[in-house]
Amino acid sequence: MRLLMAAGLVLLLSSCSPPAPRCDAQSCAGCCDLGQCVVGNTLSQCGSLGVTCEACRSSEVCSLGQCVLATGGGGGSVGGGGGATGGGGGATGGGSATGGGSATGGGSATGGGSATGGGGATGGGSATGGGTGGAGDAGCTSDFACGSGLVCAFGLCLGGQSCTSDSACQSLDAQDRCYRYGRQCTCDTVCRERKAPCDECTSDLECGADVVIFGPPDGQGAGRCKTLPNDSSGKKYCSYQRVGQCACGTVDDGTGFCRPQSNSCAQVSCSADRDCPTARVCSQSPDAGTCGGVCVNCSPPNATPVGRLTACTPAQVAADPDCAAGMTTSIAVSLPAITPNEVTISAVTSTDDQRVAEFRFTLLPPLPGGATTTSLANHGVRTRANKTILSLPASGTYRLGLEVWDECGQKSGVTAVIIVNAFP
Repeated sequence: MRLLMAAGLVLLLSSCSPPAPRCDAQSCAGCCDLGQCVVGNTLSQCGSLGVTCEACRSSEVCSLGQCVLATGGGGGSVGGGGGATGGGGGATGGGSATGGGSATGGGSATGGGSATGGGGATGGGSATGGGTGGAGDAGCTSDFACGSGLVCAFGLCLGGQSCTSDSACQSLDAQDRCYRYGRQCTCDTVCRERKAPCDECTSDLECGADVVIFGPPDGQGAGRCKTLPNDSSGKKYCSYQRVGQCACGTVDDGTGFCRPQSNSCAQVSCSADRDCPTARVCSQSPDAGTCGGVCVNCSPPNATPVGRLTACTPAQVAADPDCAAGMTTSIAVSLPAITPNEVTISAVTSTDDQRVAEFRFTLLPPLPGGATTTSLANHGVRTRANKTILSLPASGTYRLGLEVWDECGQKSGVTAVIIVNAFP
């Protein structure tokens, strides 16, 4: 009898348990990760207004629920295991950023003081140096563009981690700029990230010449500063040692190092960002050729992409599959007059100085009765698809937002909005 009463009590309690909380734009100010609402302010979980959390790229920081380029003051580490200045919090990792002068652009780093700005940055030790990071250093893209004892972080020259050999600059932290299994760092009194293939150079040191540290089996290949065939400019570029096969778009130059198949570093084919020179990313363009991508320049000035929305009924899509000529600010539809009850939302008219690469469509609150965020395909998901479908389960006003990114990861400055008015 007692067992029966206990079983009944368990059933009663389970039947009274509250339903699992939902995660959407109306219930979550952060982002949704596997159906759970999280704050949405970390590199691995970034987002707001109930969108699906996204992981920011290595060149980005999470700011106000959005992955944005870390330029002039973001988050990251400086030096092989060293602390960094960020834009929004102190430099952590076992020490403060020192130098002896001021670092402008994301806050101030004074002799023995901490750097503050707009986001936190973590590392693994202290970032020390012997110079000053100031306005004259702003805009650097390479550690070797900075003075002695300094490295380039978010466009500013700051103190780096002191070293006496290349082996002292190999970190086992995958988030460290000097990660042993990434591009790696070379020792030039401080640990400096070596230049990428096709980066212009003046010495082998800049490319990472130590065959033991940078060569196989763990490294991407030792580097040499070499001229390209038929190049009369006198410029030299980093070439990496062939490890297995040369990367797509490059060939063995006859000495065991890989050069661009085109003999030019101005147009480099790629299959991933790691195949590109510094400040360029691999654009996975449909017309990029056999490698699947071409390296595009992300150095300033880089125009901000602009998102534009159009909307079309099923009949309009039949004549205009991309919905390029659809309604631009709002569209009114009669539910009995369209089959199926849906509207195509398109971003194909979005613009950029290079190419709009990624899109995020969002169904904005408040929602009409009977509608949920699932009414919009890929709601809140950052994707390469430039069109989506809005299902119309009920009459009412639907507001949709669009954010876009270019190939360099730069995000549109303004959210584009379009309104769908569905009538019974």
